[in-house]
Amino acid sequence: MNSNRYLRHSIIDWFDQDYMLNLNILVVGAGALGNETIKNLALLGCGNIDLYDFDTIEEHNLTRSVLFNENDIGKNKAKIISEKGKLLDPNVNINYFTTDITLSLTPAKIQKYDVVFCCVDNFEARIYLNKICFLMKIDLINMGMDSRYQSTELFPFSTESNCSCYECNLPYSVYDRLKKRYSCGGLKKLSFIEKKIPTTIITSSMAAFGVSLGLRLGNNDNIHKSTKIFIDTITSDMNKTYYDKNKNCPICSTDSKKIKLLTFDKTSELEFDNDDTTLTLSHSIIKNMECKICNEKESFKNYHYKNALMYDDSLTICPKCNNQSVDIEVSDIIQISEVKHLIKDNNFIDLTFITYEVEDYIYIISKGEK
Repeated sequence: MNSNRYLRHSIIDWFDQDYMLNLNILVVGAGALGNETIKNLALLGCGNIDLYDFDTIEEHNLTRSVLFNENDIGKNKAKIISEKGKLLDPNVNINYFTTDITLSLTPAKIQKYDVVFCCVDNFEARIYLNKICFLMKIDLINMGMDSRYQSTELFPFSTESNCSCYECNLPYSVYDRLKKRYSCGGLKKLSFIEKKIPTTIITSSMAAFGVSLGLRLGNNDNIHKSTKIFIDTITSDMNKTYYDKNKNCPICSTDSKKIKLLTFDKTSELEFDNDDTTLTLSHSIIKNMECKICNEKESFKNYHYKNALMYDDSLTICPKCNNQSVDIEVSDIIQISEVKHLIKDNNFIDLTFITYEVEDYIYIISKGEK
């Protein structure tokens, strides 16, 4: 390692370069905010970075993404950022993944990270990251922006057991917006078009605040509550807000319990009281399908216990009578009597984890090795 590269860092009294080089960091999203986040992390010499994004580069991305150019159009965003980020500092290891984190990132995988940076523009991914970061006590930085404003939120799960989570203060209007993307049966609407939010490089460059908070630079280690920094990039006004915990939050209501992580092949360690024990799934699954016109059921048995996120509302068209008349029952809550044989045979391939509460413990049954 060339020590001259970090010469200026070494004379900053509160900057620990060895600490930076040993960090394990997850960045989700390789758009404008992801570009700025990776750029800053690489220039700071943060040693190990994993980046997730399945999207490809389009021409309009070039006005606000510092690591993209014309030759990159049509290529995967995460791959290009990984390659360009390594050029900024060869000591930094940047791995990229082109999968959907809601289908591939498990509690067993996320536990290795020191901090998670959420740079995505959709609520499903934010809600999912919030849940697994909360369960595994990993700090979460959530960033968002539009053409004028930039928002950075820190959820210090690793040090503050009683801090609020992302869903604690999420308005009901967000859930209403999410519902519009799905059919009554809980499947994605093929016809839904997501409204795009215009942004500029000015607002995306404010990701530096998120990096500073996430790495706890300077005096940021004394943050004891979940915090939001809201910046108006035109007037330069900045507002800092501390979030209060919502006692009715579906995620935070379990914060007093101890966590025990198991993988699918270690479920022999679990003892269920009875077959009525309730499991909460990482995603809603399809429990039943039936055509309300011709009463067809047999054709749909292969979909039972599959992740509903994997399908869209074309599944509501009955293959027998060709009407859009299939009723679909989905749920993220099931009983042991329904699924314990599937857990034993490791057939939950479409789920990332399952949780189960007993006394003072939350058992997390995660896909993947510890």
